Amino acid sequence: MWPAFPPDQLVVFFLIFFRILAVLMLLPVFSARTVYDPAKLGLAFFMAIVTTSFLQGHDAMPLANDVPMDFGGLVLAIAGEIFLGVTMGFVVTVAIDAINYAGNVAGFEMGLTVANAIDPSSGLQNSIISNFYVMFASMIFIVTGLYLKFVEGIVAGFLKVGPGQVIVSAGSLHSLVELGGTIFVGAVSIGAPWIIVLLLAKVSLGLMARTFPQMNVFFVGFPLTIGLGLFIFAVSLPFAYAAIYATLEGSLTPFWAAIKAAAPGS
Repeated sequence: MWPAFPPDQLVVFFLIFFRILAVLMLLPVFSARTVYDPAKLGLAFFMAIVTTSFLQGHDAMPLANDVPMDFGGLVLAIAGEIFLGVTMGFVVTVAIDAINYAGNVAGFEMGLTVANAIDPSSGLQNSIISNFYVMFASMIFIVTGLYLKFVEGIVAGFLKVGPGQVIVSAGSLHSLVELGGTIFVGAVSIGAPWIIVLLLAKVSLGLMARTFPQMNVFFVGFPLTIGLGLFIFAVSLPFAYAAIYATLEGSLTPFWAAIKAAAPGS
């Protein structure tokens, strides 16, 4: 049976809906282009119903009743909810971008950039290694239950920042700027084996070219870098799993930081 909300709480329900929808539009797997938009809307609508019912017994609902009912106030409240939802989803997107960048670096070092393929989740052209890592990260995100932690964070975030109580502060904007380093650190930790080994291989080929000028370095180097890259790919896959999981789980920290920065009085 569907829960019945008082008329004055319908505004609260839609504020919750807009924040959840904004997060889902950027959260891994849920934001993929292969997931139809009606499915995203339906999931956000269902989660908003459950969340509104959950919050009715907490202090977040009385605070949300102070939301202005005039048109201008509602527009600002909805904009604040969308901003917070986009911020929460963006921090997870940064982790996926770090994994994607690591795969692109590996593909470039192996010489596979000419064999780019379409990434089904984003619709963009990436290297084959990058596409594999993004799909591998999506599988880890679902199989390990990490998505449940983020869904729990979405619901628990309303206890910290009630509907219509979002404050766009300098702290929330500063937390977005700090995420730039996350891309670099995550990409290096995942792509380090390719960067180190293939760099040494190319340096060795350069020395061989100077020692034996008659040798065709490109003829020897191209299959060598691909073979080494595939070997590193097979050997480092268990370590890549740990690095990808740590990168995704590490995004929980800025995820909660974005919520705390938008709280009143932060």
